[in-house]
Amino acid sequence: MSGSSSKPPFGRWGTHFYDGLGLLGGLLLALMTVAVFVQVLLRYVFTYAIEGLDEVPRYLFVWLVMIGAAESGFATMQSTLVLLSAHEDRRGGAMGILSACIGTQPLGTLWLGLLATGIGVAAAMALNSLLALAAIAPVAMPAGMASGKFHGGITAMTPIGR
Repeated sequence: MSGSSSKPPFGRWGTHFYDGLGLLGGLLLALMTVAVFVQVLLRYVFTYAIEGLDEVPRYLFVWLVMIGAAESGFATMQSTLVLLSAHEDRRGGAMGILSACIGTQPLGTLWLGLLATGIGVAAAMALNSLLALAAIAPVAMPAGMASGKFHGGITAMTPIGR
């Protein structure tokens, strides 16, 4: 995020915390899988059981559900922020853009990875940013000017001057 004038909604630490929740959820899922595998292997192959091992996946599942609830809060808030910041007559279009961006993210990630492999990470990020700006600017700038909300940036759906 260096060089960008906008900050993430919860700051750098909030972003790290959210990313950490995703990693923790993946770790819990992996531990559940390993615990069940070890339990099945010990019971049916070696006819030996470790007392209490069958409880480990249950406790991990409870934690996984709680972390999933926290992550679903982010997904809900993402759409809520878009709806709250868009003008009433543009909310459908704003949600359409959000859905399109979320749906095409895997393709963009693939494109960026292939590009970074060929020209390097910094150059790929710079080129991708310029391409995104070139794609967004012709649509966002006239929309912002028509609504009277254009203040020197691409702010067509933000509540500036409400």
